[in-house]
Amino acid sequence: LLLLLVMTSPFLSALYALFALTIVQTSDQHLRGDYVTVYSHCDTTPDSKIHKDNGLYYVKPSRDGPILPVVCSNGYTMIDGSLDLNLKSLPSFLSSYDYSRTSMNYIITNLDDTATFREWWLPADADTKFRVAKNCKSCESATATDSDELADNVVYYTDSSLFCYTWFNGNNPCAENVNEYACNVCDNGKFSSDGVYWTECSALQVSPDTPSWHDPQM
Repeated sequence: LLLLLVMTSPFLSALYALFALTIVQTSDQHLRGDYVTVYSHCDTTPDSKIHKDNGLYYVKPSRDGPILPVVCSNGYTMIDGSLDLNLKSLPSFLSSYDYSRTSMNYIITNLDDTATFREWWLPADADTKFRVAKNCKSCESATATDSDELADNVVYYTDSSLFCYTWFNGNNPCAENVNEYACNVCDNGKFSSDGVYWTECSALQVSPDTPSWHDPQM
């Protein structure tokens, strides 16, 4: 398992995070004689008067870091890699980055970086909550399962197919109990003909505190 950020694809999804901090003004920007307030993240208040839902905004997650274009969705801050294709801002907020081995549409950690997603996304802290957004449409809670432990604490990881050219060699990783995440919900990948289970997954719903495993069968 390796955490990832999707850059561009109409069929894949990006990673999203709510910076659970008090909204404060972090930067002022001069524009035609007026000052524009730039916030550290999207306003979490329902029916916010500051950020319109599904609106595109610029935020400044850290005082010394660059300004980042994001989408405000359901009170969460959507980190959409397609808004920074030249990587002028995103790398400043990551512990490391590299492209996947199969496509430049994905950003992953360096292979010697075993950070969790919470550690990878530098603005996050222990109180940060995360959601995913399938097809980059809106930030939503984890898909309902028998366990609610993910709920508003879920991100996307990828299996080994994106970072070391290998994939699970069996038929059903969940039934074969390959690892503790093999039965998690997959939002993008290769599935059995009946759609019951996945054999490759580039958008697996897991906790942001999941360690990265650099193993061919992971």
